[in-house]
Amino acid sequence: MAAQKEAGGLQHGGARVFAEPLNKPITLSEVGIDKNLADRARKYAAIPDGRKVIILYPDAN
Repeated sequence: MAAQKEAGGLQHGGARVFAEPLNKPITLSEVGIDKNLADRARKYAAIPDGRKVIILYPDAN
């Protein structure tokens, strides 16, 4: 073990540092979308296209 230490073969322990991933997904809160707005957007996206026109413009026939 002493010979290995002299040869520089022993590693010194230390704190492991983990960097944030470079390609992590952007969160909704980072772009200013709260959970209520996200919920409304999901509900609106689930409505069929023909029905969306009626909801947005009820007088347009």
